[in-house]
Amino acid sequence: MTATNVCPHCGATMLRANLSQHAPRCPSAPGMPARIRAALADPGCPGMALSVRAYKENAIAAGLPGPDALRRAWGDWPAVCARVGLAPGRASGYGGGIVQQRRTREVEAIAEVAEAVEADERLRESLHTRGLEVCAVREIDGGRRVACMLR
Repeated sequence: MTATNVCPHCGATMLRANLSQHAPRCPSAPGMPARIRAALADPGCPGMALSVRAYKENAIAAGLPGPDALRRAWGDWPAVCARVGLAPGRASGYGGGIVQQRRTREVEAIAEVAEAVEADERLRESLHTRGLEVCAVREIDGGRRVACMLR
């Protein structure tokens, strides 16, 4: 039979070897939320959290609980960020987030289409007005108009 021990911070039961690794990094340890906030805060955007990947790097360097441990203790990533008083940044991926990247591409595509429509309008107008100048216009049977060109 294996003996289990209880974490003094969160009350979780675990083996002694696991407890010795868990207790110093327990999210419920006194002062831990402030340390997590310091590692999670984005220095470039006050009040915003870093990405999960960036926090993970900071957590390893500072001996803090990793993102998975925080999610198990406090919920999904937005809940983790809210717990330490930060708004969630992006979880991972592209710099502005995939949604922002899609919006940017959509705006660029709309501008490109508008530019193409304007170019088409200019071309159509030039097709109506190009050619030699008309010297005379006469009507023939049925009221059809015919342009005549004299050289």
